[in-house]
Amino acid sequence: MDLSQAVNAHQVNINQFCATYLNRLAAGLAQADEAIGAHYCNWSAIIGRRLQNGLVITQLLADGTLILSDDSQVTVGQKIDFKEELI
Repeated sequence: MDLSQAVNAHQVNINQFCATYLNRLAAGLAQADEAIGAHYCNWSAIIGRRLQNGLVITQLLADGTLILSDDSQVTVGQKIDFKEELI
């Protein structure tokens, strides 16, 4: 019996109701996080920014990895020294 049937039959247990509600809420929020994350990656203000070495950020992945115009990747926490490449 689903929640709406239980309500209509007046057989609602408050614990069951809360558990069902919270489970559905958590599932909905998880889906929203994924959707928001995908939109953020596509519309982030860092896309198109030029770095000190002349490379351009072309893509941001969900895990925070940056894809640069030469197809190289910069992962979160990776240290980069651009000084050698500057003219």
